Amino acid sequence: QDVAKVLSDVQDMRARLAEAKPATSMWEAKRGAGRLQDIELLAQTAALLAGHPSYGTLNQLAAGQKLGWLSGDLTKRLVMDYKRLWALQAASKLLTGVALNFDDVGEGGRAFLLAQTGAVDVETLGAEIKARAEQAAEAIDVLLRDGP
Repeated sequence: QDVAKVLSDVQDMRARLAEAKPATSMWEAKRGAGRLQDIELLAQTAALLAGHPSYGTLNQLAAGQKLGWLSGDLTKRLVMDYKRLWALQAASKLLTGVALNFDDVGEGGRAFLLAQTGAVDVETLGAEIKARAEQAAEAIDVLLRDGP
């Protein structure tokens, strides 16, 4: 495979996804730079470049680390980010079928979301998700620009 072509195609796909399906709020776990879909796309790219047949996102990130494309620290951080976002996504879907709004889920819903994500309060969770998504997006930008 042509690594430069794969990386270019993935960058184009990221741009198309960002335009067609942007995040609808700061509580969006799936869509948006550095969030679930973005991490999954990076993981799939890592598996493709490594020639690894795994379908699971966490295994695909590990394949990127084995390839030497993702550092151990970055892999750990992306795995942690992915798990936190996945917990937010799953808990949100259980509470509401629409975009998450903490004001609409009530005190019990907020407590459930915080317990599922391991956060101490809504403000901390929001700040953490925002900061971690920005860091993940920056790392993904560099990885796709520089390649393995």
